[in-house]
Amino acid sequence: MIKKVTRKECPKLFVDISENIVEHVYENHRRGSSFYVESIVEFSEAKRKWYPDVPNYDEYIGFWHTGTYHRDTEHGTDWTDITELVRVEKREKIITVNEWVPM
Repeated sequence: MIKKVTRKECPKLFVDISENIVEHVYENHRRGSSFYVESIVEFSEAKRKWYPDVPNYDEYIGFWHTGTYHRDTEHGTDWTDITELVRVEKREKIITVNEWVPM
């Protein structure tokens, strides 16, 4: 199972990558209308038809983390900022918070 892929290794996988974003996991305001963003991308069996030139597409089916890229709502996003994808899986995280309350 492939754990990491770069744009240099498989450039055709990164074509129209914005269409595969399923969730933003990090967003930090930069200035004006721009943000630093990290997203989760999904490659699925249903999307196979959009990637006929990607060899061994089956190995990429699943969820991937993009790393940080720059998104600008005014001037558009330069998707070439996404140069690496790391395979991820979703897990439940339980957080317990203790607080003091009046009696």
